[in-house]
Amino acid sequence: MRRAVAYATDKVGMLRTQFKGHGEVATSLVPPGQWGGVLAQAAVKRVYAGFPAYKFSIAKAKQELAASGFKDGFSATLVYPDSVPQLGKMCLILAQNLKQLNIKLTVKQVNADKWLNDLYAHENLGIQSITFVPDYPDPVNYPLVLLGSKHAVKNDLNIANYKNPVVDKLLAVQEQATRQSVRAKAIASMLKIAAVDEPYLPLVWPDVGVAVSKKFVYKGFNALYFNQPWATKIRPA
Repeated sequence: MRRAVAYATDKVGMLRTQFKGHGEVATSLVPPGQWGGVLAQAAVKRVYAGFPAYKFSIAKAKQELAASGFKDGFSATLVYPDSVPQLGKMCLILAQNLKQLNIKLTVKQVNADKWLNDLYAHENLGIQSITFVPDYPDPVNYPLVLLGSKHAVKNDLNIANYKNPVVDKLLAVQEQATRQSVRAKAIASMLKIAAVDEPYLPLVWPDVGVAVSKKFVYKGFNALYFNQPWATKIRPA
């Protein structure tokens, strides 16, 4: 069923309409740029080429749904926070496409506090929407909390309640490894498993931009600007 929803998701359309094409279609929980010094970008690209792409296809979506336990469709509610309107619009695009599978997805906006509190309460989660920003430049940043079994509890972020012993073992391997090559192999393996199991449906990796007056220059701008004293990096041109 999850793969059916993945095939029914028009990620290209979402990227074009909501971000004017500034970004990439997501094929993994981890954006390529977040690999930092763990693996070179050329190698990351080769790893990601081995992940299932789930390119938009209602025909394939219907095939997957027919082979699932939900072949006649289902109804669900999907909430999104009012602080991220683009996410709500992407949810509406998904809901429109899912109608062709006899899946009724009711998209509901809630305030950001309720959205976050409900996630952490970890009760009756159903289908949820979420956005992430990096805490540090390392590819395990997201998988650690989204895929690890011990994080599928109240006040934590494995909101899919995903539990896979192989993934847990790979998380332990990368944590104990002293060589980046060993870490890279373990993380790549768990991301491929997640891409097949699809406990989460990654949508887009939008570009991060900044506008600065011509009177100033901003040296060292990067995706982690919000975790840095960014104001101190702005200088007169």
